[in-house]
Amino acid sequence: MVRCQAREDSAKPPRDHQVGIHFNYEFNSMLGFDVLEMRDYVGGKYSVMSMVDIATGFHMCEVVKEGGGRPDEAVAYAATDRWTW
Repeated sequence: MVRCQAREDSAKPPRDHQVGIHFNYEFNSMLGFDVLEMRDYVGGKYSVMSMVDIATGFHMCEVVKEGGGRPDEAVAYAATDRWTW
Protein backbone atom coordinates (compact mmCIF):
# COMPACT_ATOMS: atom_id res chain seq x y z
CA MET A 1 0.00 0.00 0.00
CA VAL A 2 1.28 3.44 -0.92
CA ARG A 3 0.79 6.20 1.66
CA CYS A 4 0.87 9.92 1.11
CA GLN A 5 3.02 11.51 3.83
CA ALA A 6 1.56 14.99 3.24
CA ARG A 7 -1.96 13.66 3.79
CA GLU A 8 -0.95 11.82 6.97
CA ASP A 9 0.77 14.94 8.33
CA SER A 10 -2.26 17.16 7.71
CA ALA A 11 -4.89 14.66 8.87
CA LYS A 12 -6.88 15.47 11.98
CA PRO A 13 -6.15 13.27 14.99
CA PRO A 14 -8.80 10.63 15.71
CA ARG A 15 -11.57 11.87 18.00
CA ASP A 16 -12.35 10.44 21.39
CA HIS A 17 -15.74 8.87 21.80
CA GLN A 18 -18.35 11.43 22.82
CA VAL A 19 -19.90 9.14 25.41
CA GLY A 20 -18.34 7.11 28.16
CA ILE A 21 -15.96 7.72 30.98
CA HIS A 22 -12.60 9.33 30.27
CA PHE A 23 -10.02 7.89 32.64
CA ASN A 24 -7.06 9.76 34.01
CA TYR A 25 -4.53 6.93 34.24
CA GLU A 26 -2.67 8.13 37.32
CA PHE A 27 -2.47 6.42 40.67
CA ASN A 28 -5.22 7.48 43.08
CA SER A 29 -7.18 9.54 40.53
CA MET A 30 -10.09 7.08 40.27
CA LEU A 31 -10.95 4.49 42.91
CA GLY A 32 -13.47 1.70 43.17
CA PHE A 33 -14.94 0.61 46.49
CA ASP A 34 -17.27 -2.26 47.27
CA VAL A 35 -18.37 -4.17 50.37
CA LEU A 36 -18.98 -7.89 50.17
CA GLU A 37 -19.89 -10.54 52.71
CA MET A 38 -17.67 -13.57 53.18
CA ARG A 39 -17.77 -16.66 55.37
CA ASP A 40 -14.90 -18.54 56.92
CA TYR A 41 -14.62 -22.33 57.12
CA VAL A 42 -16.66 -22.57 60.36
CA GLY A 43 -19.49 -20.36 59.07
CA GLY A 44 -18.53 -16.99 60.60
CA LYS A 45 -19.62 -13.96 58.55
CA TYR A 46 -17.44 -10.96 57.74
CA SER A 47 -18.17 -7.78 55.79
CA VAL A 48 -15.08 -7.00 53.71
CA MET A 49 -14.41 -3.70 51.96
CA SER A 50 -12.58 -4.00 48.65
CA MET A 51 -10.61 -0.95 47.44
CA VAL A 52 -9.16 -0.81 43.90
CA ASP A 53 -7.13 1.83 42.08
CA ILE A 54 -8.55 1.81 38.53
CA ALA A 55 -5.38 2.98 36.75
CA THR A 56 -2.88 0.59 38.31
CA GLY A 57 -5.08 -2.26 39.49
CA PHE A 58 -3.67 -1.99 43.02
CA HIS A 59 -6.15 -3.78 45.28
CA MET A 60 -6.54 -4.15 49.03
CA CYS A 61 -9.23 -5.47 51.34
CA GLU A 62 -10.18 -4.70 54.93
CA VAL A 63 -12.58 -6.49 57.25
CA VAL A 64 -15.01 -3.78 58.31
CA LYS A 65 -17.49 -5.80 60.36
CA GLU A 66 -17.59 -9.21 61.97
CA GLY A 67 -20.89 -11.05 61.95
CA GLY A 68 -21.97 -9.69 58.58
CA GLY A 69 -24.56 -7.00 58.01
CA ARG A 70 -24.27 -3.39 57.01
CA PRO A 71 -21.11 -1.58 58.17
CA ASP A 72 -21.79 2.15 58.43
CA GLU A 73 -18.99 4.25 59.90
CA ALA A 74 -16.49 1.39 59.63
CA VAL A 75 -16.39 1.85 55.83
CA ALA A 76 -15.35 5.50 56.11
CA TYR A 77 -12.74 4.63 58.73
CA ALA A 78 -11.28 1.84 56.56
CA ALA A 79 -11.07 4.11 53.50
CA THR A 80 -9.29 6.91 55.33
CA ASP A 81 -7.13 4.71 57.56
CA ARG A 82 -6.00 2.14 54.99
CA TRP A 83 -6.04 3.98 51.68
CA THR A 84 -4.94 7.51 52.54
CA TRP A 85 -2.31 6.69 55.19
